Amino acid sequence: PARALRRKQTANRKSGAEGCALAPQAARNLQLFAAFSILIAIEPPP
Repeated sequence: PARALRRKQTANRKSGAEGCALAPQAARNLQLFAAFSILIAIEPPP
């Protein structure tokens, strides 16, 4: 049981680290999408 608990803790820690690493990427994607939509709104394609 202790071994299974330890394995679960390491898995949770890894997923948490991935989530923390994923957050800045999502914010960057959101900024790119906002800038792109603003450019399209200002200058619509022909």
